[in-house]
Amino acid sequence: STAAICVLNYSLYVGGLTWLCWSLSISTKTLVVFLLLPGAVFFAIPYTESLFFLFACMTLVGIQRDSYKLLCAGLVGCTLTRPAFTTLVPAILFAIWLKQGITWTSVYRSVAVAIASSLGLLAVLVIQHHYTGEWFGFYKAQSGWGNQLAWPTLPLGSWGGDDVVKLDAVALLVGISAGCACVIVVYKRISEKVLTQDSATIVAWCAIASVCALTIAIRGGSLFSLNRFVFATPFALLFIHSTRNLTADRSMLKWGLLFALLLLYFLLFGAYVHIQHFLSFMLLGGFLLLAIRSVMATTSIGSWWFRSYVAIAFSIQVYFSFKVLAGEWVA
Repeated sequence: STAAICVLNYSLYVGGLTWLCWSLSISTKTLVVFLLLPGAVFFAIPYTESLFFLFACMTLVGIQRDSYKLLCAGLVGCTLTRPAFTTLVPAILFAIWLKQGITWTSVYRSVAVAIASSLGLLAVLVIQHHYTGEWFGFYKAQSGWGNQLAWPTLPLGSWGGDDVVKLDAVALLVGISAGCACVIVVYKRISEKVLTQDSATIVAWCAIASVCALTIAIRGGSLFSLNRFVFATPFALLFIHSTRNLTADRSMLKWGLLFALLLLYFLLFGAYVHIQHFLSFMLLGGFLLLAIRSVMATTSIGSWWFRSYVAIAFSIQVYFSFKVLAGEWVA
């Protein structure tokens, strides 16, 4: 029944989240920030988000523990629930080669990852052929959604109204930030011969950046579902976790400059079309500054910064949850 699958999905999500937090020593503050993301609603409805979340947690724990049996098992599950070979497999290979360089061990592990993903993909093709008579039914269905290589047109947009556009805009911003973080890690790995992040975090960064790049490449500027692909994943949790060592700068000039940069970024989404539209994006920029301030190491859970963030983020989460219950487009 609908109620039973919702309970099962949420149980899988809570189980995977608990396992990942325990394995990677996720702090309470990081967990609270993640739990308040709007994408949390997808774990309690009949979507595949919970299954993908559980298998992705298994994959992340496996690469963190250097257990490639666990990693490959998780990757098979991820490929069964999503076309993970397009974004997650490159992210894993990127982390392996970045950490180990060109060695027989890295080659062996890369082959194991490719085989695991191929087994999952083969299972999907066989199941689809059994029920539809077509081997590549998924990809034909995707072309019906307009998913094909195309230059993005401006302004960038989404489905479901201005509030969903803002949600997808923030998701893309997270993807850009994750991509920049990957570039910095590669630079330090080459110039200083040190790896400044653990493998699980690198996989999370690369997976987020890859799914954002793929969405831009195949949807012609429409970002529908991007927020779900970014926020309703354990990769978002590790992205937040990776900011735990940031320190607050009291310089109002730097915070003002960051706010101005956010407003310039929002111009990509047509923030300039009307003064009310621009003001709403200004409010979003202010909320993002509050979010950045809240996750910094110098901000405690008991501070008014964090409490203000929790109150606003919870209200936003409730708002999007009601949109889902009302049958409106959010994903």
